[in-house]
Amino acid sequence: AGFASANDDLAEAMLPCVRVGRYGGASGVMVALDDDYGYGLSVAHARGEARTQKAVGIGTVKGVTVQGEWLASDDEHDLALFRIPAKDVISIAPVAQELPSNGNWRLIGYPETRGPKVVTLRFQDAVVNGHVPKSPRWQSTVVSGVCGSGDSGAPTLNDKHEVIGIMSHGIDGKVSQCS
Repeated sequence: AGFASANDDLAEAMLPCVRVGRYGGASGVMVALDDDYGYGLSVAHARGEARTQKAVGIGTVKGVTVQGEWLASDDEHDLALFRIPAKDVISIAPVAQELPSNGNWRLIGYPETRGPKVVTLRFQDAVVNGHVPKSPRWQSTVVSGVCGSGDSGAPTLNDKHEVIGIMSHGIDGKVSQCS
């Protein structure tokens, strides 16, 4: 409640954000909905070593944990797809139709059980580790806030609150996103 009141412009954008896994796990975001299921994105490394395990607990911003299922993951691009029953979806986030090229963005992480937090990022570079991967990636610097354990899988939002990427990892004030 305190978080939403301090960031009223982002209160609605936080509704699709989820916590993936138990004991902190990772972050994620719901991006699609049909009659039966809601579909979300997170990071492949959130699945850990148990790649054969299908079940995953998904925590919502309302403090409810629901049973989800991993559907697919791509280790090379560090992306994973999961689903939960449609009745448990609070909201879905719109996905941007164009890749970003610069500007400030917001990352909504969901570390441990403390609820969502906002980190402001500034575009830095579209090249990561000296090469351009098959999937678009970019690096940004942290302007305000702190990225930490449990923020992997967090959605990166543009100024329209559309998802433009998923946080893969961060180190030394730099954040790498994939889309």
